[in-house]
Amino acid sequence: MRAKYFFMKMYYNILVTVLISLVFAACEKDTVGDPVMNEVLKGLSAYNVVPVGEGTVVVSDGKLIQVANKPASFFPRLSSLLGGDVNVTASIDTSKLLVQAFDSLYKTKSPILGSGVFQVLQGGKYTIPAGKYQSADSVQVAAGNVSGYAPGSYRFVVPVRMQSSPGGGLASSLLFVKYNVTVANAFIMTASTGKGNIVQTVFQSFPQTATPMVLVALDKVVSSDMKFAVEGVSTTALVDAYNAKFNTSYKPFPAGAFSFSADSLTIKANMNITAPATSVIFRPDPAKFPSGSTYLLALRLKDKQQQGMTPTEMLNSTNVLFAIITSLP
Repeated sequence: MRAKYFFMKMYYNILVTVLISLVFAACEKDTVGDPVMNEVLKGLSAYNVVPVGEGTVVVSDGKLIQVANKPASFFPRLSSLLGGDVNVTASIDTSKLLVQAFDSLYKTKSPILGSGVFQVLQGGKYTIPAGKYQSADSVQVAAGNVSGYAPGSYRFVVPVRMQSSPGGGLASSLLFVKYNVTVANAFIMTASTGKGNIVQTVFQSFPQTATPMVLVALDKVVSSDMKFAVEGVSTTALVDAYNAKFNTSYKPFPAGAFSFSADSLTIKANMNITAPATSVIFRPDPAKFPSGSTYLLALRLKDKQQQGMTPTEMLNSTNVLFAIITSLP
């Protein structure tokens, strides 16, 4: 009986060993046969950490208005000491295959990366001094132009590619960072009219005391202070387009006929609207308006890349306000 038990136990141990060997062989075969996954695994094991960053991106009518970042950072690292300085260049790799490989390991689903969506700050150049394993300065990755994404919350996986000179020696030429991004839509409004309404001021006597308070609001709460600048647009092309659409006969604002009480206004962290104390006052100058006519001005947010808006875009936007001023005889 004991001999039978001994042989059964030995047979069981052999069977388990064979099964484990087959599993490892299958895993090794899959890894070796997939160079992308191989590279991803090497990068993850070399750094043992996935840095995390956070950003808030404000857009309006498809234009980038403002960005606030808490960058993800890491230090380029060598696998062994070299005889001299090692220069490292870091850049964003937008390869879909790398992101898909990362997602398959962590059972996540990351947005597709577009060009310019993320950036390496400070030029992306670093030096690992002779006798050191890592650089003194960290690689910092931050959100760039995310205006192509609809308002919402996103969790990006961002591959960072590194190259060294002299070549070789890096613990890994690839590292991943995770980046949580909130994309919020901004619109301009006044305290009295709200969003998407026309501000109409009629001058009946001078000096005019009715001065609308201009606010900026977001459709999401932001985690960082965000600063905005308001501008007035009253081109002939815009006024002509407005008149054609609404069958009116308004004129462009005269040059120098208005000002704002401040150059910018701020939405504080954990808020989604400017407080009255940080709003700006729209101040038309009555003396600049010839009597007997009505004048039109669009109020909009300045975009970060100074792209501006076409008359058609402004007329179709719910993020723009129009000030209409009639100067009575």
